[in-house]
Amino acid sequence: MTLQEIRELYPQLDADEYARTIFIWTYSLAPMPILPSRDYRRYFRKECGIERPMDFHIRMIREDYFRPLFHAETVRVLSEDYLREMAVQLSCEAAEDMDKKELVEYIHSRADRTFYESLVLPVFYTVTKKGKIYIAQHDELVEIHRKVRDMEDCPSGNGGRNEEGKQPDRHSQTDGLKKQEKTNEWFPCGSWHCPCCCPACRCAVFLQCPA
Repeated sequence: MTLQEIRELYPQLDADEYARTIFIWTYSLAPMPILPSRDYRRYFRKECGIERPMDFHIRMIREDYFRPLFHAETVRVLSEDYLREMAVQLSCEAAEDMDKKELVEYIHSRADRTFYESLVLPVFYTVTKKGKIYIAQHDELVEIHRKVRDMEDCPSGNGGRNEEGKQPDRHSQTDGLKKQEKTNEWFPCGSWHCPCCCPACRCAVFLQCPA
């Protein structure tokens, strides 16, 4: 459904508020890196009228709706295998026997700023307090979005494809980081939650890294 069609159903809808609300809300559900415009969700362009999602994302960051994750926060969204490699670099002899929680705790207890800065980690952005307040103030727009997605038979949606009808390039922000084979978490190689199980459907399914 296009933005024009939505406005025909909801004549009082403010297009700018709608675009801003849906974008912030979508990425309030999980941290997200800046991507090439072609790799953002297709409905940003079609439903929200956002022609250049990457530029819009940067604008939202500059306006303090998103902030970069701190190093300690980034650790929590990396895969278990990558955390294990980090622990080994920090002289952990029992890394192979640790679960993710233990690995995170070990890294937090041993890593300093110099160690984090020596790593090539993806930069993820998370919603700020200002962003959360904005979403709460425009909750009715989120409900409209959910109804629109329901009408388009989400979660099948666009089959996990971007606005060009192609699968996103999951290495665009994180070149050189190793592929992983775990599910239900973020991967250093750039995999994120399955676009066909979009937040509009309140689906918590995450996609295994296909790289």
